[in-house]
Amino acid sequence: MTISFYRPAGALFFDDLLFSQYTWQLFSARQSSYCPARNGGYCVATGTTNLKATHDNIDISAKRYQVTKVIGGKTVVDSVSYERLVPGRLKTSSRQKSWDGFHFMSVNYPRHCTGSPRPATTDHSLIFADSGAARGEYRLNSSKWKKFTWHAGAFFIAPALENDRDIRWDAITPQHVDLSVCYMNISPGLLAKSALEVADKGPYKIELPHQLGLVDPFMRQLGEKIKKEVDRGSPFGTIFVETAVSLLSVYLLQEYCSVTYKVPEYRCSLSTSKLRLLFDYIHSHLDREISLNVLAGLVHMSTYHFARLFKDTVGLPPHKYVMQQRIEKAKRLLRSTDMPVSLVALEVGYTNSNFFHTFKKVTGHTPNTFRKQPSSPRIRR
Repeated sequence: MTISFYRPAGALFFDDLLFSQYTWQLFSARQSSYCPARNGGYCVATGTTNLKATHDNIDISAKRYQVTKVIGGKTVVDSVSYERLVPGRLKTSSRQKSWDGFHFMSVNYPRHCTGSPRPATTDHSLIFADSGAARGEYRLNSSKWKKFTWHAGAFFIAPALENDRDIRWDAITPQHVDLSVCYMNISPGLLAKSALEVADKGPYKIELPHQLGLVDPFMRQLGEKIKKEVDRGSPFGTIFVETAVSLLSVYLLQEYCSVTYKVPEYRCSLSTSKLRLLFDYIHSHLDREISLNVLAGLVHMSTYHFARLFKDTVGLPPHKYVMQQRIEKAKRLLRSTDMPVSLVALEVGYTNSNFFHTFKKVTGHTPNTFRKQPSSPRIRR
């Protein structure tokens, strides 16, 4: 599937309906909503919508999700809305996070399913089994049924707009083993942006093929790290996920897209003046969240190039350097002041519980134990 990024002239969006010469009509007898779209544009509806649709008609049913797009006669939902259509119990979701172009969720699937029809999504889906295994049949885009066996660590790559599917399965692991599945959903726009940043070429038409049963330890490791961040949260979580998603985008372009671009080797380093600017910003903002996008913007670089050059120059990824500086400042405060540990945590951008966990992991001591060690005289606060 080839994705081009543009809005056709005259494309009809939901906001346009308020002022358009076209009308939004509800036919109660047919229980459907009619939304004319011009020049092959997107027809966007909100509310209660069924999984099947034509270019002009959307049938009303009990399936509820917030945003539905009808693109070329196909029903499409966004990643957050897709959460409500997945069978089983939703365990983890990043919908409350401010992650631009990326969504993560994990689900415990039922052990048996006789059918699970779902619409296409606006994002590419990278789906991997976290635990358990299943055997069954699936079909994509109304094609023929195909047999599959899926086990822990295996991926299903489902490209945006071409990933409507139906699946039926039976678990083939013991009852006590959950059939746990993780979804990493990445927007085509983010993938295109990474391609432009890395290869410095354009315009782009990127094709990401379907794959089922793919085993990729690197992608799984990234997925597990992101899942851990969703589960626990941390002050440097945003900058870590931004870095991971940027890396994931480039990795997909390099390894799985049909049109791939070799990432150029950059052997230069950040200049002394740029490092001074970055260090000044980081050290003066240790009490708040520090974003990879902001750091890259300070030196006018893409996030991907910045992360690589920063690590090459400093020896640590940006998020680890920030963590290191937070802990160093905390150590100085603990040694030289009587400031309560809870306030020290706030001074270096942590909640109290996260601070205890991270401080002990880095130093081998709790904050209170570290403070009791011999040091210079303290300043009372």
